[in-house]
Amino acid sequence: MHKNNLGLFLVLIIAIPVIALVSFHDDNALKESAGLFASLISSIASLITLLIAIQLYRRFGLEPEIKSKQLLAVEGLLEKIKKTRMFFTYEGEDGTGMIQFMPMKVAEYCEDQGDQERRFGHFWTGKNMLFGVDYMSCIANLCESLDNHYLPKELVEPLENLNVAVIQSDSDQTEVNRITVSVPSFRIEEGGVNLGRLNDTEYTLEEYYDLWKELISSIKTWYRKEFKSSSDSKLNL
Repeated sequence: MHKNNLGLFLVLIIAIPVIALVSFHDDNALKESAGLFASLISSIASLITLLIAIQLYRRFGLEPEIKSKQLLAVEGLLEKIKKTRMFFTYEGEDGTGMIQFMPMKVAEYCEDQGDQERRFGHFWTGKNMLFGVDYMSCIANLCESLDNHYLPKELVEPLENLNVAVIQSDSDQTEVNRITVSVPSFRIEEGGVNLGRLNDTEYTLEEYYDLWKELISSIKTWYRKEFKSSSDSKLNL
């Protein structure tokens, strides 16, 4: 309850019985009113004690504990993102190439350069991507955070957008002129690789990065809100 509203409420519940008390002129009515007034004051004192207890519990009880667990959940997710390493390989009619993709590092670079300069380079622009089982394992490890019921709700949807429901491949699909994604730390045995479209959607490199950008931006926004900070200068984000 807001402090101003609480003060007004207390004034009203004290003033009403006082007005009722002074409105009586005979002694018997005055005595009865005085007894009623004493009972009301006792009830008011109990109510005030309850309101104070609720406010103190919200401030020092359950709410800080929940915030602490939320912080642990976000830190756990953030550490996984920081450790994420992928390799994007391209082989096509216009050349070949490979880049190492680290979501946090790319986010920092793109934030410094501005959205208009966030492209990975003309060579990579507009090319569609193929994902494998090792990528699915990598994201499954990341999305374990979705099972944590202390994960702030602002982060659930951006993380779910990265989750893998299916890797869809076609019989006539070819790796030529497409970017293939591999995750060395989750590499499986040879012969088990099955490349395909992520969640049956054609993603370009720029569109795929936007999924990461949304998640990382949501984490930074959550930190700013919870710590009332206008910048991330004190946080290793």
